[in-house]
Amino acid sequence: MTKPAPDAPSPDDENVYAPPVAPAAQPAAGRSAARATLGQRLAGACLIVSAALWLLESLLGGRGLFAGPFTTPLMRAFPVLLDVSLGGALVLGLRRVAWLAGARVVLVLASWTFVLVVRDRMTAVPGIVLGIAYLLLLVRDAGKPRMVVGSVFWALCMLLDVIGLRAAVTGRNPIAAFVQIRAGEIEPEPVTVVTGEQSHYRLRLPSGDWFLHTRASTQQEGPRADRFLSRPDVDAHLLVLVEKVPGTLLAPNGLVQEVGQMERRDAASELVRSKAMRAHPEEGVLLWVRKTKAGVETARLIAVVATYEWSFKLIATAPSRIFPEIEAELEGILESFELPTDEKHGLPPEVEPQPVDVVEGVAAKYRLKAPGARWFLRKDEAVKKDSSLADRWLVRPDKDAHVLVIIEDLQGKDVDVDAYTDAAVELIEKELKGTVKSRMPVLTHPENGRVLRVSREEQGEHEIESYYGLFTQAGRGFTVIASATSERFPSAAPDLVRLIESFELPREGMVETR
Repeated sequence: MTKPAPDAPSPDDENVYAPPVAPAAQPAAGRSAARATLGQRLAGACLIVSAALWLLESLLGGRGLFAGPFTTPLMRAFPVLLDVSLGGALVLGLRRVAWLAGARVVLVLASWTFVLVVRDRMTAVPGIVLGIAYLLLLVRDAGKPRMVVGSVFWALCMLLDVIGLRAAVTGRNPIAAFVQIRAGEIEPEPVTVVTGEQSHYRLRLPSGDWFLHTRASTQQEGPRADRFLSRPDVDAHLLVLVEKVPGTLLAPNGLVQEVGQMERRDAASELVRSKAMRAHPEEGVLLWVRKTKAGVETARLIAVVATYEWSFKLIATAPSRIFPEIEAELEGILESFELPTDEKHGLPPEVEPQPVDVVEGVAAKYRLKAPGARWFLRKDEAVKKDSSLADRWLVRPDKDAHVLVIIEDLQGKDVDVDAYTDAAVELIEKELKGTVKSRMPVLTHPENGRVLRVSREEQGEHEIESYYGLFTQAGRGFTVIASATSERFPSAAPDLVRLIESFELPREGMVETR
């Protein structure tokens, strides 16, 4: 028989009349499981803060530090609303929505992983790290180590987004160059002078701001892309497109029309204004273009430069909010463009392979002296094909300048040079629809030579500027037509005048027929 414990109450001490006491209530099974854990509440708060930052950045028109499939304002609207709803529910302790938040994170992680595989790691890694941070906080009951690691990951990603927000507000991103260098998009050192690859043009850039894209990055811009430069801190870019057309002088107006047609096809683009380049008034034109895409407005300054065998398009792009600050810089870069000096040009197939010095007529022994080594004689079959009246035809391919000589039989009449000139003026104005701007004696032939300055349109496409040298001699009239397009005429004019003034009438009795 066991003895009761010394401290056990005596049966006599019990109050038999006391009401029965209910046993202590046990915690309801699953009640604590219905409440969100501390880590999940923390994840909810992070979702709300992240959504607010992204929404603010979208409203400001920024693209952030990294561009991706969910970073346009339209694509951000739904995720922001979803994150605020899920985050608010978690902060209020509704644990049952944690699985939905986790599913949303897993979906985004899968999307960013796809971007990582098909695009580049610098774009996708921050999104993947952010997804991991949320999973660390959402899955089960996160302990302190997991909450610390998840919070640190989330804070680092938010720091990057704050930098992106700063870029959206100010237009400047202080770490963009570092990011693009790490991504292998640009070379590690800035450049001040750039020489082309396909053609050895040159560009000068402000020190320390502009970086050259790698060859692989440049090739992504298309087969005509020759050089691609960026100023990452302000999201400004300069792409140089180069094309070679052997044996042809390309017209800047043609390139301007191409750009204009391209912009008209793009409903989001608007050609604002244009002007001739200061450095290349004959070969180059500057165009200002405004473009809006996905709610983001950008400004473009385009230089088109057309020369013999080569066309160049320099496309400078920057966000509209920063463009006024760097417009002068961009224009200065485009104006620094230097045409190549080491190119050995080809020749049109219809010209003789060697340059000419002194040219002697065929139907009559007149003479012309070419004012330099860039003038070539057109082949006889090409002359006959284009003009049955021309006796000789000289061309300077790099200026699209032409000089042709026409001999007219005046049927033995000794026509005064002024009467001959009057007839030429009537022909030009009535039949050729040209405008005679001036009339004066030829300096080397003041008695029997006159020169007209003529402007006319050719087939409604190009304006042609010409000098007509008119000479008479013993029943014959000689017309020396020296022409160039209106763009090239200012630089070609001295050669054209010298050619007319070099004209030597044939000696009496030296007339031949073809």
